[in-house]
Amino acid sequence: MQQSLFFNSGGHRLYGLYFGTAEPKDKLGFVLCNGFAGETVVCRSHLSHYARQLQAQGHPVLRFDYRGYGDSEGEFIDATVPAMCDDIHAAAEELKERSGCEKIALLGIRMGATLACIAASQRKDLHKLILWEPLPNLWTYVFAELRQTVAMQTILFRDVRITRNEIVDNIAAGKPSLVDGYDLNCIDDGFPLGAEFIASIKDVDLSPLLATIEVETLIVHLREKEGDASKKLRKFAEGFSAENAAVELTVAVEKTVPWKHGRFYMTHSPKLYETTNSWLERNDA
Repeated sequence: MQQSLFFNSGGHRLYGLYFGTAEPKDKLGFVLCNGFAGETVVCRSHLSHYARQLQAQGHPVLRFDYRGYGDSEGEFIDATVPAMCDDIHAAAEELKERSGCEKIALLGIRMGATLACIAASQRKDLHKLILWEPLPNLWTYVFAELRQTVAMQTILFRDVRITRNEIVDNIAAGKPSLVDGYDLNCIDDGFPLGAEFIASIKDVDLSPLLATIEVETLIVHLREKEGDASKKLRKFAEGFSAENAAVELTVAVEKTVPWKHGRFYMTHSPKLYETTNSWLERNDA
């Protein structure tokens, strides 16, 4: 059974896609946490393909859109870090109520993986945490993404009229970054950035949170060529609780990683799924 639905989070109706099973009570239920801004579009099909695999294994699954994303209510700038974490919690409660499952796993990709870490540190019913290419420093990531906004200026104006730092300062001050009628307080194909969102991103400090997470955790570094896990993800993995020996960092190699439009068009990530399924089998999911 695959069912579209809406559920409430903070006064917003969030869209979800529920993958139900016949006897889910003793099975692990999965909440899938998508990435940031435009990455949600390219990652959505990869998450849905894996949701169907989990469903075939008997696991109930809920993939959802954060407030201001996709078919959910709200504006994009409403989706601050605390709000998105609230949406993850609401999705987990909806999955438990709808399926009857008692055990929850959070699976996130990119920023969704980082948000899943924050949500995991706030839950007592979590049994597993799966992180596909988590972003250890959200502000570094968002600030780097603003390079696209700067690069866009060279197409529109044949010059850079406003820098990333000036854009961030204007956002914080509640001022537009207007150039020839264009407001450049945006990212990734025009997604608008607000002061509250920027402040919430800058406030994220994962170090004390990771140390509180003691559930079995899989961290996957996705590469397009063979190689070791990145230095930043090795350091990220070391940040988990010393009491949590069940943290595994591994590598999956795909022709094109899910958040990119690479040389090969991919709607699913078979090696990533295989890596995750193997870990789940070893950890008795």
